[in-house]
This record gives sequence, structure tokens and C-alpha cells, in this order.
Amino acid sequence: MFKNKDSAAKKVALPAKPDGANELYIPYSITRATIRDRLDESKNRINLKRGLIFLGLILTYTALTQVLRMIPHALAIKLVPFLYMFFFIVIFFVTLPIVFAPTNLQIGRQGIRLHWLSMLGCCSSPWITLDCIRYVDCSNMSRGLYSSKALDIYLDLGALAKPDQLKARFFTLPLTSLHRVKEFKLRLDLQAITYEEDVKSLVNAMVQLLPADKLDERALNLTENFEDSTFTKLWLENFDGKNSSSENCLQEGDLAAERYRVIERLQGGGQAAVYLANDITTETDADGGGESKQVVLKEFVLPAKGGIEIRRRALENVEHEAKILKKLEAPNIVRLLDCFATAQRAYLVLEHIKGASLRVIVKREGPLPVPEVLILADRMCDILIYLHSQTPPVVHRDFTPDNLMFSGEGQLYLIDFNVAETLESNITRTMVGKHSYVPPEQFRGKATTQSDIYALGATLYFLLTGRDPQPISVSNPFTEENASDPIEREPNETSKPALGQIIAKATALEASQRYQDCRQMKKELEPLIGA
Repeated sequence: MFKNKDSAAKKVALPAKPDGANELYIPYSITRATIRDRLDESKNRINLKRGLIFLGLILTYTALTQVLRMIPHALAIKLVPFLYMFFFIVIFFVTLPIVFAPTNLQIGRQGIRLHWLSMLGCCSSPWITLDCIRYVDCSNMSRGLYSSKALDIYLDLGALAKPDQLKARFFTLPLTSLHRVKEFKLRLDLQAITYEEDVKSLVNAMVQLLPADKLDERALNLTENFEDSTFTKLWLENFDGKNSSSENCLQEGDLAAERYRVIERLQGGGQAAVYLANDITTETDADGGGESKQVVLKEFVLPAKGGIEIRRRALENVEHEAKILKKLEAPNIVRLLDCFATAQRAYLVLEHIKGASLRVIVKREGPLPVPEVLILADRMCDILIYLHSQTPPVVHRDFTPDNLMFSGEGQLYLIDFNVAETLESNITRTMVGKHSYVPPEQFRGKATTQSDIYALGATLYFLLTGRDPQPISVSNPFTEENASDPIEREPNETSKPALGQIIAKATALEASQRYQDCRQMKKELEPLIGA
């Protein structure tokens, strides 16, 4: 009896997967793809078209019924079987890709294989060897009113033995279309691949297993496109659930994501709030009595109304910061630890930096001495050198005293990448940033790496004077109009003129007159630091 149960369990399991880094099983669900398509409220017009087509089919059926009544009875009896046969043939081919679609894809050194896993057992296609793959491309696919992106694998089954050719053509029929006489196109609906991360794994496996000339650039780009959209898709699925109503802000003692217990609210207002929280999963004692790691929860309030498109835009703003932070690994940049969403709110979990922003320090202690500012300036250059050396370069666009944190251990950290961007195109973007720290080109929506250099110079002016510089102006804290400032009473006369010239050059209104990069500025600061 127990033996029969064991054997039954084996029948409904997938075959054993060979060892190897590129041996993959990938869940594949056409039903899930269809549900995702229907949940997208941005396709309301398509849903209307579906309704109109359904109405049209009813009217066509009614019209045909009336036509059959008008023709002689003997002829109608002969025509009805052919009409039914035609109807069922159409239904078969329309539903074939949905009803008979596989449940799992397998790829590895032996090639590609499809699996149909159900309560009745597991049915598997023969291996389609790697030699059968002519090339791999990516395209837009449509099935009636359904549309998605597809990974197209062009197959020449001539490399297989004839029995295997027939089996392969039969088993791949739900996903293939005849491209040429001998060449078939295996179309994988990317929306049907349950986990977006599997798309990246699938393409990466093909990169390792296939020659480079068999992979089109559009297929290779899928790894970046799907990695970028993962957060938004997961969050949208969460918001389309039953808990789509808005919720109150977090309160002291609340537990977020069953992991982060709120200690206090640090700041907030508008559409975002920042909390200090404990990560209870890091408690050192088994009974929960040990110390836990403190983190910062950055909460974004998402619109409760307006449909899925409005939510998607709001989520993309949150995701934008998460994507940039995810790829930055530097000791002077705040680290992204986690991200999640509940109901109408999305959260970034950030490293907690014990200290205060440079603005708070200056407000509390007054303008900083020149030697301290020189050390901070050198560290700011290091941060921007790292950001601008990324591929593509990352422009912070909000490099201000508010977003520079000085820790109790003497380290300087850059935070808040909400308006940062990567320089991938020449598209004009919305102007963002605090006016006193924004150069002319950023006002026009054309921020560059030199825009951050301008903000760095303006920040140094603030640290030395205790006040924000005039917007759209060349800043020099040691000019005659600043003669009454406390900085003039410091015994650093030799450093002041040179530092003032560096700040003035950094804040030049024309980008061509500024430092071309932060390495140049750092080189001119170094002699002053040791003076």
C-alpha cells in the first residue's frame, strides 16, 4: 500500500535535473499570463473590444441560424455537419496554445525540453538538442486581443532522428509556428514565465550554452529589462489583491512585513515618511531578548484612486531609487537592505546611519572651520567620483547638506537617491533639486555629472557660511560681501583664497568653465588639506 503511494508520487514529479550551473526548470503558466493581462486596468479599451467581439460572435451565430432556416431543409442538413466541423477546428487551434501549453520548461547541456505536469502524471517531450537551435530572438506577440513579449527560438529539427522529429513537432505544437518549410519557431510567452527572475536565468543559460552568433541583441537585453521591472510587477500583483484599501501610517511599536518594529517616526509629510525601526530577525538571543539591528524604513504613500496606471507611475518612482541603490556598493553610500509593499504603501529598508546631516550640524554648531570643510570636500569628491564612474554614470541631482550624513565615527554618507538618474540618453527630464544647489542646465532638465559638481561647490559654501548660496550664481564665501562672516576670523588665510577659487570654479554657471570631473577638483584640494 505504501509502495503504491510512493510510486504514484514519483509519477507526478518532474524528472531528476542533471547537475550543473545551467540546468534549469522554469515554471510556465499560460493561465497566469492571461490573468496578468486581464488585471491590467490600463487595457480597458481592449476589454471593451473583447466585449464587442463577443457580441459580434453572438450576432453572427444568430445570423447564420436565420440563414440556415431560409435555405431548403435537405441542404441545411448537409451543411450543418460541415459548419460544426469548421467551428470545432477553429476552437481547437484557438485554444491549443492555452489548453495544451506545458507547465515547465527545461534547459541544459542536452538542450530544451517541455514538461506537462498534472495530477495524472508527468508527460515530457523529447530533448531538442542545442544543435537544433538556429538562433534566438525577441519580439512582440499577439493572440487575438492578448499581447505580450515573446522569446522566439528558431528550430531546425533536421538534426534529430526521424522518430524524434515527429515527437518533437507533436509535443511542441502548442508553442510553435511554422516559420519555413523545415524551420519551426518556438514562442515562449515571457508573461507566462511565473517568476521574472527566471527570464534572466533562461537567457543567461542560453548565453553559456549557445554560440554568441545565435543570440540576437534583443534577447540579450531581456536580462536588464526584466530585472528592472521586477519590483513594480511584484508590487502591482500585491495591490491588485483584496487589501487595496488605504491604511494608516505606521505607529510606534507597529510591525512591518512581520520583521521591522517601528521605534519612532524621524520625519514625514506629503507622500513619504521615514521611520527608525528594529529588524527583529537579527536579535542575538534565541528568546528574542538580544539586541536587534536598527534600520531606516522609508515609506511611500501610493494613490488609492486612479487605477493601475497611476499606481504603476508611483511605484516606478519608488523602484527608481531602489534600482540605483541596489547596484551601488560603496562605504560612503547608504545601503539598500530590503524593499516590500503592503496595501497602498511601498517601503525601502535602508542602512541606519547614526549621526546627523551636515545641515543639522551647521545649524547646531555654526559654520565649520576651513580645515574640517577641506576634509569633508575631499570625501565628497570621492563619493561623486564613484557615482560618476558607473556605467552609465549616476547623477545624484540632489547633492545637498540635507542628504549628506556625518556619522559619529567620522564617516560621511550620501543618502536619498529618490531623484537620482543614470545618463542613458539625451531626454529632457523634469527639473528637480533645491534651487540654491541647482545649476542652469538642471533647471532646464538636462542634468549632467557636472551638475553634481555645482551642487558640491554650493554645499561647501553653506558649510563655510552657514547659509544657502544665491540660486543660479557663482559662489565664493571669501569675497568682500562675506567679509563679516565668522570664517574671516579663522587663522587659515593661506587656504581661503585657493579654496574660494575652487568653490567659484565648481559653481561656474557655464558647465564648460567648471571642473570636467571631480578628480580635477580633488587634485586641487589635496595641497590645501595638508597646509
